[in-house]
Amino acid sequence: MNCPGNINSTAELRRYLRHTLLNGGLPPGSRLPGVRSLGRECGIHYQTVSRIYHELARQGLVEIRHGIGAVVKPMEFSRVRLASLIEKSSDLERSHMFYRNEFQLGADARAEELGVQLDHLEINLNMDSGWRKHLEAIIHQYDGLVLDVHSMELAMSFRNCGIPVIYYIDRMDCFSNAIFYDRIQAVRSAVHYLAGLGVRRIGLIINDLRRSSSQEKLTGYVRGMREAGLSVEPDFVWELEGKTCFFIVAQQMNEYLKKYSLLDGYICTGSNQGSILLSCLRRDGIPVPERTAVVGYDEIEGGENMTRIILPRRKMARRCIEWLLENIGQTPDGMVEVLPPELHLGQTTQKLEV
Repeated sequence: MNCPGNINSTAELRRYLRHTLLNGGLPPGSRLPGVRSLGRECGIHYQTVSRIYHELARQGLVEIRHGIGAVVKPMEFSRVRLASLIEKSSDLERSHMFYRNEFQLGADARAEELGVQLDHLEINLNMDSGWRKHLEAIIHQYDGLVLDVHSMELAMSFRNCGIPVIYYIDRMDCFSNAIFYDRIQAVRSAVHYLAGLGVRRIGLIINDLRRSSSQEKLTGYVRGMREAGLSVEPDFVWELEGKTCFFIVAQQMNEYLKKYSLLDGYICTGSNQGSILLSCLRRDGIPVPERTAVVGYDEIEGGENMTRIILPRRKMARRCIEWLLENIGQTPDGMVEVLPPELHLGQTTQKLEV
């Protein structure tokens, strides 16, 4: 085992060793490098390396043997208890249920693989303040916490709870740890894909541009268009306002289709927008992809045959579990980890005659 060239601090070495051991990078029974040799290689004092080894031993990842050093132990996390805190939604939209199920499936699968106990706790923010007292009473029973919530107040309340806390999906500006997907790259890669097919006039369908998430997607679109040498015209960006239910979105899309000339392709940036756009185009007798290409986004239903951006929800949930185990006994703050989305190729895009 050698020290990677990007290890320049104690925190980086600690994180690297935990990640390596947690993911089976060293088989049980193998020795970690001597503290002096690893310290010299990484530019870290050998006593600091020794302290990290003893931390790993307390976490059950290695065993310190006199005269031998740190020896990798078989992973045993059966005594570790993790919790995910899920904000109860006031509505029962399929999309909300889908998002929750994707998170739970990914988190449960990784916890089971590692032999970790994972409890899902649901909280209703519309209830009185009793929920806070209840959580404060039970939170110390756990070794780590995943937050799948949108309440800033709730996220802030767990900042100093004494156990590692990771926020799922949304970035919480510096003060907390977060796993989320790269919105800019998601749209940028879709632009590059369409441009590679010969599509020149590419439109963007996007929700309320006052949202920071929408601004990131717009940035990805503009960046991708510039990199592809394509121009962005005012009528290329369709901003959707108000609620995101089918009928309201479809009404606005129909209005845009009547107002502007049909483009060579469209990139959607909201859940199920691709399916709704296809419905509008078919109603008007516009064949896809013969006359225009469509890239969907996080389609919940009816997107199996559609070219679409897929958000890595299960991978993000799995990474949350891994991160908590890597940081048991620690309370890091300000960590942000970004996972790339995927582009699934379907029947709504192909090389067009332009």
